[in-house]
Amino acid sequence: ESIEEAMQKELSAALPTAVVSYTQPIQMRIEELISGVRATLALKIYGDDLGELDRLSSRIKNVLAGVPGVADLALEANIGKPQIRIKVDRDALARYGLNADDVLTVVKNGIGGEPVTTLLDGVKRFDIAVRLDDADKASLPAIKRIPIRTPSGALVQLSQVAEVSDAEGYSFIRREQLQRYAVIQMDVRGRDIDGFVKEANAAIAQQVKLPTGYYS
Repeated sequence: ESIEEAMQKELSAALPTAVVSYTQPIQMRIEELISGVRATLALKIYGDDLGELDRLSSRIKNVLAGVPGVADLALEANIGKPQIRIKVDRDALARYGLNADDVLTVVKNGIGGEPVTTLLDGVKRFDIAVRLDDADKASLPAIKRIPIRTPSGALVQLSQVAEVSDAEGYSFIRREQLQRYAVIQMDVRGRDIDGFVKEANAAIAQQVKLPTGYYS
């Protein structure tokens, strides 16, 4: 443990935002097979809403930080994937005689491409897709200008019928038996694991009330 403490001190000074966990190859493999994470202990919080899971796991992590013996406590970082959020304005859609599916179809086909026909070359078949030029979808302002044709034949820009903005999404979604969950991993030093688990469970039960539909 003295070696781990010395390493932790040096690494914490050099990499203050990094979370470091110490283990051995065989031990790490066994722990990963049992719990799905590379740590001695893992606490999983199950529920449907990712935002609520983030909130609950952060609160529980703060509680665990106060339990004697906890080490290498880490909450899996899961936010930071850049996304573009498009929120339709239903009143504006109604004024132009459009619906949300019209907007979705134009955006999906314009950015991702939509097969419109098939090219036959002997026994080979190639889908021919239509999509926007790269310059017309390379930036947020360009996406806001994507044209949408109304039933009357007029063209309106996407920004006239929807709010288009930058957003951060989830990099991945963990599931176990189809149920979403967040995971907190930790190690224990200087005391027995059984005693730590009992004290941690008691502290969580006293300080964090899980909403209906959420459990650990």
